[in-house]
Amino acid sequence: MNRQKKIFFGIDETSNSNYIKVNTYIDSLDISSNDNEAYKESFIQYVKDEIDRVKSKINYVRYESYFKDKSLIEILDFIISTRDENSKYFDVEDDNIYPLHQFFDWSEIYDHFSCFLIPYQDDLYLGFYFWDKQFNIKPKYKFIKISPYEIIEILEELLDSMV
Repeated sequence: MNRQKKIFFGIDETSNSNYIKVNTYIDSLDISSNDNEAYKESFIQYVKDEIDRVKSKINYVRYESYFKDKSLIEILDFIISTRDENSKYFDVEDDNIYPLHQFFDWSEIYDHFSCFLIPYQDDLYLGFYFWDKQFNIKPKYKFIKISPYEIIEILEELLDSMV
């Protein structure tokens, strides 16, 4: 696979053929956790589901009124706040904003960070940050401009490498 892509996956076999090691890079930043083993069949299904979701032409601008006049960081903070019980935006829109924009919610190997697809100024961005303190990344938030077509191409290439 091409490490020049915005999202790159390195897949390695393990001693147990039911599992794979998944190393993940976004914009050349290694976001892999220390526990990067995934059950292969489940991981493949997560990838297939994400491809289908992106291909279904999700309406990322559905809640655009909440994003108006906000920066990328403010939009990401807002999305996260819809799951914060102490936020005035908690459960806004019946908790549909967070899952609509969430990306990489595929298995436990991604529990150390949160990632979202964010519409901003007529483009789509992948925004992410780390929960786990082992990743002392500065700045706290990272964003890359990406199109749904790029996402589909990257994920289909990943899928082809595993089946």
